[in-house]
Amino acid sequence: MRDTITATYCSLLGAYFLIPPFIVIICMVIQIKYLKRNMTSAVDQLSTYASVTIFLVSTLFFTSHIAFVICVACWFIKHPHDHGAGYFDKWGRYAGMCEFLLPLFYALVYPMILVCRKRTLREKYLRHLRRLCCRPHPETEPLLY
Repeated sequence: MRDTITATYCSLLGAYFLIPPFIVIICMVIQIKYLKRNMTSAVDQLSTYASVTIFLVSTLFFTSHIAFVICVACWFIKHPHDHGAGYFDKWGRYAGMCEFLLPLFYALVYPMILVCRKRTLREKYLRHLRRLCCRPHPETEPLLY
């Protein structure tokens, strides 16, 4: 009975974390095919640029979700029959860490992709970073009032 519950739980968990990444990949392929099919010579470069950005963002989403599924699979392969009292305590910490860090990774890299892909945003953020990093020391710079 316990093995049946564990198998059902693993199946539902797998479906919950596997369906969204594959839907995103399917939508990515459809969107890129649509952009490529409707290209004209004037919009050719813009379509290619949009396709690459869609590919990068979709791949990032897919990777961050699949990494969690791989972590879960590795945990269940490593501990197939370890269902003692401390099992869910260990599993909870491991799953919580993966479930927290992978979306955090996605949230960190997603804006970086957008900023790096758009020239005006990239220049704006580089200008702000230069201003923050290269600020002259208050004692060496004359005060301008």
